[in-house]
Amino acid sequence: MKILKKKLIKKMHSLSQNQKFEEAATIRDRIKAINRINQHSFSRIGIKESFDIVCFENRFDQIFIEIVFFRNGSNLGNKEYVIDNDEKKKFDLIVKDFLISFYLKHNPPNNIVINQKIDNFEILKAALRKEKGVSVIFSMAKKGIKKDLVGIAENNLKDFVDRHYHNIKTNEKILSDLKKTFNLPMIPKRIEIYDNSHLSGENPVGAMVVYENHKFRTGEYRKFNIRHVIKTSDDYLMMRQVLTRRFQKQKKISWKQNRPDLVLIDGGKGHLRVAEKVITEKNIQIMSIAKGKKRNAGEEVLFYKDKSYNLEKRNHVLFFLQNLRDEAHRFAISSQRYKRIKQIRS
Repeated sequence: MKILKKKLIKKMHSLSQNQKFEEAATIRDRIKAINRINQHSFSRIGIKESFDIVCFENRFDQIFIEIVFFRNGSNLGNKEYVIDNDEKKKFDLIVKDFLISFYLKHNPPNNIVINQKIDNFEILKAALRKEKGVSVIFSMAKKGIKKDLVGIAENNLKDFVDRHYHNIKTNEKILSDLKKTFNLPMIPKRIEIYDNSHLSGENPVGAMVVYENHKFRTGEYRKFNIRHVIKTSDDYLMMRQVLTRRFQKQKKISWKQNRPDLVLIDGGKGHLRVAEKVITEKNIQIMSIAKGKKRNAGEEVLFYKDKSYNLEKRNHVLFFLQNLRDEAHRFAISSQRYKRIKQIRS
């Protein structure tokens, strides 16, 4: 299994370098599936214990963390985290700050197994004892099944780190090509994507999705209930209201922190004109993406300023913009469905 994973990782990098991003993404998903198989093979470990395995890896200016949860001998899955260390803090301090924050939000087990020696856990132990009423022991596994589990978690973490940097490298190339394709003034760091949804005019909802630092920022997604109308299928009216509330009524402090470099609208030339009238900031570029005549993927028309663009069906910039549009569409539909169900229940 290890040899297969190494071959797949090597192939994924090769495909990415040759700009075959869709094929590289397929290989990436296969690697994830192998990791899930490894986890499943230890789904029942033969000991009725509850504990967490926490592995850390410090690479460049980022710390990667994997936590695997075992309760009563059953593997309940894992979570992976990336912490930026821009302030060059000590590794031990960042790890302890993370563990305090994580376990104050979640119920800790009595035993937490770590893969690296971290000094002075007394403050963390005292905080968990006071806030959670749990006496936690931090230990390193030296032998037996727990040591084997730590080894598997470390291998999965290394794969996660490799995939993370592969994705960053791929996305940097795509964003650079996005700038070149449309002659943007800069490579966009933060992109906001907008879409509307309604069902025959009922329960109209607008949605905002955020893409920043090479990933979707789900915590910053926002839905807009369309005000002052009970029923409407006027896409321009909805888009105008959503963008007005986002850009003209934004508080100055949060605006400076969250100003997008690029706004992508799900729609055609008319939607773009509406957005250009609302968003008056010169440093914000605005683009729209419309489905082709037959509404098939790959036939989209892109509008930017006074030009329209028809990119090749397998163009990786088009594929990237499609993914952004699809995520906004998914969020808009789910938000509209939630609103409709809530209305039916009431």
